[in-house]
Amino acid sequence: MAFALPLLLILLFGYALSLDVDNVKVVIVDHDRTDLSRDFASRLDASAYFDLVSVLPDDGAAAAWLDAGKATIALGGGPRTSARTARRPCRSCSTRATRTSGPSPAAT
Repeated sequence: MAFALPLLLILLFGYALSLDVDNVKVVIVDHDRTDLSRDFASRLDASAYFDLVSVLPDDGAAAAWLDAGKATIALGGGPRTSARTARRPCRSCSTRATRTSGPSPAAT
């Protein structure tokens, strides 16, 4: 008996029980309707953890989806979110630099 319970727990937690969160049904309230908000929605949809159900125009529609159980979470930013984001650079965000012309640094 002293070995049965730990063995059962190892099997249960190792194979049968998964605590991963995936396929969370998400709706996005897109007040902004800009390229940045559409890019955010497409990146969220590409994630294995979230399932983008719909992009909605207002908070009332999102509340209706949540109340009906069609979505688990609603995400959204207010109007002009992309304008505020563009003015305030993110220090923790990764950036990509693209060289447009000139010789390669490795070639010199």
